[in-house]
Amino acid sequence: MTGLANHPKTPENVEWEVEVLPDSNSEFEQIRRACMADPKNYLAENYSVDRLVVADHDTFVVLRDKSTGQCIGFGGVYNNGRYPDQIGRFLNRTYIFPEFRTAHNGRYRSSWIFSALLPTLSELNPKKRKLGIFSQNERPSSVLRKTKLFKKSPPLGWTMVDDLIRVCDGPIKSCFQMVLYKEFFPGFSIDDWTAERMSREEWYRHVQMEDRL
Repeated sequence: MTGLANHPKTPENVEWEVEVLPDSNSEFEQIRRACMADPKNYLAENYSVDRLVVADHDTFVVLRDKSTGQCIGFGGVYNNGRYPDQIGRFLNRTYIFPEFRTAHNGRYRSSWIFSALLPTLSELNPKKRKLGIFSQNERPSSVLRKTKLFKKSPPLGWTMVDDLIRVCDGPIKSCFQMVLYKEFFPGFSIDDWTAERMSREEWYRHVQMEDRL
């Protein structure tokens, strides 16, 4: 599977290819170590051997620059019993290497995540999950900007949920996240997902209380 991706190292001007990994291997372990060594990767621990298990995903892919073999980034579709069977969490454990990142602005749709990785995972969806979701961890410094951006121009076919949704067990600050969804097949909608929800205003109040403790 290949693609041709006007700015340096974006999907518009780099020919790229996809490698599907059924499990980790020595080459991916090198990629993992480079990811975790990134000084700007504040979520590095999420990519550890214990917290990123390739084989637990419906599918997990690595994007590469076809001309050089260089790893652009990676990510997968995940369920592994955490969600109802009809749901697949897309862009799980996604990471893009620094030289391929785009600026945080309204041009995000030309980024590798939304122009290459998300469409690739959506096309694969090997277990035919009816409802696809992806989420972003909220940080008070960025929540308003991200909310405005995704409301104005979400990835094609995806819709943002107004409230935050609990996507994991743990603290409110990290586990209630902004969720976007896409209904791939009929029979299960976002309203059928009974996960706990919380308004952004309520989330802010909880975060302020947590930070004072």
